[in-house]
Amino acid sequence: MANIWKEIKKQRLERLKKASKPVDAMPLIKHMMSDSTTKQQKEEIMKGIRKASEEVGKMLLDRAIYENVITEKECVDLLKIFEPSDFASILQAYFNRKDGEVKKDEKIVVMTSKESIAFKKRELIKKKFNVDISCAEEQVEIIKKKHPEEYNKIMKEMKCKGKQ
Repeated sequence: MANIWKEIKKQRLERLKKASKPVDAMPLIKHMMSDSTTKQQKEEIMKGIRKASEEVGKMLLDRAIYENVITEKECVDLLKIFEPSDFASILQAYFNRKDGEVKKDEKIVVMTSKESIAFKKRELIKKKFNVDISCAEEQVEIIKKKHPEEYNKIMKEMKCKGKQ
């Protein structure tokens, strides 16, 4: 009987690990940015992304509890602050490092908006999961400081496209 429970636990962990595998989002981003994608199609894609984030967030919270990353009480407390969908990218980043999908010393940054709860509570996330939270404005400032020539080139190109 003990072997059966051990096998069930192993299968459950494998299923939860599968939910946190990295996914290449570039094809979807390119499709979303394409001029041929209609507004309605973009809205449907975003609706699907939100639904998937919600489901994956719940699965990854389940895995975090299962692997003792957080307790059930901590999960309840976190869900008073965050939505399950907030944890899709945060815990994916955490588990990708833990599972060796990303090098242990490689910095992981989850991008969000300045208005998001994740951005506002990023110190808590960094402390609990060792995942950095940033926003586009911060990343632009970093590029501007570290690579000013490249930043200026990109800005010139964007201004030209904006006038067309």
